Order: sequence, then C-alpha cells, then structure tokens
Amino acid sequence: MTGTSVWTKFSVLTLLFAVVLTVVLTPLIVATFRRRVTASMNRAADTGSTTSPTFSGQWVDRGAGAYGSASATSGAGSSGRWPAVPLAYGSRSLPRVSPGAPLRTSALQESLSRHAGRTVRRLALAYACGGVVQAVVITLVVLLAGDATYSRPLIWLSVLLVLSLPVVPTVATVLAIRPVVQALWVVGALAAALVLAADAGGLVADLFLLYVMVPATVLLLFTFRYWRATAPLVLLVALGGSLGWLVLLEIGKLVAGTGPAIWIFRLLGLAVGVLLAVPAVRLIGRWYRAKRVSEQMLFIDAWWSLLTLIQTTVLVATKGSLQLVALTGLAAYLLCSRVLLSGLRTDRPPAARLLLLRVFGHDRRTERLLDELTLRWRPIGTVDLIAGRDLALRNIDPSEFYAFLTGGLTREFVQGAADLRERLARRDDRQDPDGRFRVNQFFCHRDTWQPTLDRLVSGADAVLMDLRDFGQERVGCRYEIGRLAEHAGAKPIVLLVNGRTQIALAESIFFDAVPRYRHPAGPAGGVFVLPVGRSNRATVQSATRLLLGSRPA
Repeated sequence: MTGTSVWTKFSVLTLLFAVVLTVVLTPLIVATFRRRVTASMNRAADTGSTTSPTFSGQWVDRGAGAYGSASATSGAGSSGRWPAVPLAYGSRSLPRVSPGAPLRTSALQESLSRHAGRTVRRLALAYACGGVVQAVVITLVVLLAGDATYSRPLIWLSVLLVLSLPVVPTVATVLAIRPVVQALWVVGALAAALVLAADAGGLVADLFLLYVMVPATVLLLFTFRYWRATAPLVLLVALGGSLGWLVLLEIGKLVAGTGPAIWIFRLLGLAVGVLLAVPAVRLIGRWYRAKRVSEQMLFIDAWWSLLTLIQTTVLVATKGSLQLVALTGLAAYLLCSRVLLSGLRTDRPPAARLLLLRVFGHDRRTERLLDELTLRWRPIGTVDLIAGRDLALRNIDPSEFYAFLTGGLTREFVQGAADLRERLARRDDRQDPDGRFRVNQFFCHRDTWQPTLDRLVSGADAVLMDLRDFGQERVGCRYEIGRLAEHAGAKPIVLLVNGRTQIALAESIFFDAVPRYRHPAGPAGGVFVLPVGRSNRATVQSATRLLLGSRPA
C-alpha cells in the first residue's frame, strides 16, 4: 500500500467516523446536559443561604418543572409585601405598541441601530470573503490537477461558483436565517450555478457531488437546534476518538490478528483518543475566556476546517499527494476573515445591558427569540439571563462544555450571596474579536434564582420579558413581574405577549406591586406591551428600538 493510499484511508475513515459520531452523540450529550441542568436547578445550593424575604425560603416554579413548585396563590400579586391596593387614578392598562408601528427615536438611538446593522453586515462580509478566497484556492488546485475539460474560462467560472456555494449557508448562519431557509438558499445558488454553466452543467453537478454536497449537508445539519451549540466541540472530541480507534485497530491487527480481541484495541483506542482530545476542548475554553474567539467564530471556523479537510482528502484520493496543497485554502480563509474582522473590537463598554426574562418550557420559541434578539443587540450591548434547559441548545460556551465533560457542571451554579457577588463582579463586559458583546448566563439553584434575579433587574439598563402563554400557574413569572414593577419609569421594559397571555393578570400584578406607579412612559424609561406578530424579526426589531428608549410616535 502506497503512502498516499494509507493517508487517504486514514483521513477518509477518520473524518467519516468523526462526523457520524458527532451526528449521533451530540443530541445525546445535549439531552444529558439539559437533564443535569434541570436537576441542579431543582436542588438547593450546597452552601450559604440567599433566601428572599418575600417568600421566606419557599421557591417557586417558573414552568417546565424548574425550581421546584409552589401554590399559585403565593405570587407577587398576593403577597403581604405587595397588597392588592386599587388605584384611585389613571388606567390599570399598560400601553400597547404594535410591531412595526412608527416610533420616535433620538440621534443616539439611531446611531446605535446603524452601528448594529453595520457590524452584522461586516461579519457576513468577512466570512463570505474568507469563504470565497478558500474557494479560489481549491479551484486553482482542481484546475491545475485537471485535464483539457477545464480549459475554457466559462468552466473556470463554473468551478469557482460551485466551490463557493458553502458561502451561502455561512452568510445565512451569521444573519440567523433558519436552517430550512438556508437549505433553500443553497438549492437556489446551485440552480444559478447550473444555469450560468450552460453546457457545462454536468461538470458543475459532478463537482458539487464530489466536493460540496457532503460538507454542505453537515453544515446544514449542524445548524439545527440539537447540534448548533456543541457540534464543533463534539467534533473535536470525535476526531480524537476516531483517530485513536483506527490507530490502535492497526496495532491490534499486528498483535491479536482479526479475532474478537481486536475490539479491546478498538475501544481502548477510542477511549485514549477522547482523553487526549478533551484537553483541546479545555484549551478552546481558555481561548474563549481570553477573548481570542467567539462562539460564532468557533462554529464557522470549525465548519470551514472540516470543509477544507474533506475537499483535500477527495483531491488526494483522486489526484495524488501533491494535492495536499489544498490545505492552504484553510489558511487563506482564516487570514482573510481575520483581516476583515480586525478593528471591530474596541475598548468601549456596552451601550446598554439587557436582561432577558421568559416563561420557561417553550424551547424552540425561546431559541428563535434569542437568535433574533442577539443579532440586533450584541453589537451594542450585553445580554444577561438566568440559564435554563430551554436555552441549553443555544448558549453553551466552551468552558461550560468542558465543565460538563469533566463532571464540574455544578461549579457553574450560583451557590450563595458571596458567590453571586463574585460572579456579578467578573461578568463579561468586553467585546469579542468579532465586535459583539456576550450573553452572560447565570445558572441558579432553586434557592438562589430569586436573589440573582433581583440583582440582575437592578443592574440592567433595559428588560425584555417574554410573557407569551403566561397564566395563573406561572408563579415565578408573577414574582418577576412584581420585581420589574419596582423599576418602572427607571428603565425601558418591554413585555412580549400573544393571544394566550393573561395580560389582565400581568397588569394586575404589576400595578398591585407598586400602586404609586402613575405614568407607564416616564421620563427615564417606559413599560410597553408588545404583541408578537407573524414575523419574529419585525417584533424583535420594534422591541429593540423600545429597549433603546424609543417611544410611540
């Protein structure tokens, strides 16, 4: 067996095994992570006591089984601290704002909105240009290794177009386009390439099947909810495991032949490979904490690395070992994208700190809300939230994933008053290399979430609360509404509602909590009810403007 065939065999099998392992194991890992988060949320903290004086140690259910349970009569609206005192003046209704309604904005608010838009467009441009440069390198390798078939300029353009197709889902990922729409984008781009290729359409189809279809399918799969947050890190571990499996398999063949004992070598190789790969996850976690990479950069870079490895493997298998030069395409992508990303990170503090609250138990809906919200908010400010299983599919950072793999997930939970102060003090307020601020999530036990909420509400510059499907049984949300009422007029507060929201109950809790509250749209901040329209994007766009201080026209 030649050196080229050995390299091809190992690379093909390693990549194939790693991708299959990642596809199969990622949902299982995420499900286990969610179960452990839920179990820790329902437990009391190990040390200290941060009991809220309002509930005197009785902690409430926010939905979906989180934080234990309590009777629905113990909510904020009926507590002894917040008696139900009827107002002798004004209306007990908060102002409604329709999505897309005209709003009055200041020059500063317009400047922040434009900055957010420019940042997102520059991110999309950086990754798109990096992808095109990588495609140019791979195109040159394909053309130079080809024959007379590749002699016409139209063919050159067709090859470049088809090898540039991965740019389409990459840009769609940056713009938070849903995976199904991303797939339609790819199909549309492929159809355009076939039309432009004219009589070379057959060649374009062959190139797509050979170099693009498998990695594009992997990318689209990884953008789905059960793979998106952790697939790149699981892939790294899976690569180590698959390589260890294959190496010790070859050793086992020499030592034990092909009998049943060969499985000992296979499993031992898998275990050794995984153990050797876990420190790499820890290293990535350190890079993440040191602001050398963002979670979006990690996801996109990992996918372009996999794409380049697959394309290089195909070229080596079909054209020979000289095609290893195709690996320079990854270097070209990284260099181009990093150059275009440079300058996005500044030393300026966040323009505003946003607190996101929500009714637990609606995972897909909350994930889509977070995607749309962070797309517009993270270029200008941070997002704080209390972690829960509903966002475990979106917001697992590398350090949390490493803690989970090594059995240290409980260390991520707030344990008491002193621990809470420390976590708030080291809350991440710096920009990532891509110019976006981070989502700071706080994992809380059943006896630490209320004090954490109190501190987050006090320290936030604006609050968005997703009250869709809110009802009498959501006692924890009733507590949150009461807390928000105490800050009405001091900061913008937006309540998202739908047809199943018991808005009258929410307003009753709000006004009963602070009966002195007279004007929902005070000078420093307003409280607005925003019905969720047919378009999540339009709703979040209106919510963002209101949270930045805009007012109905």
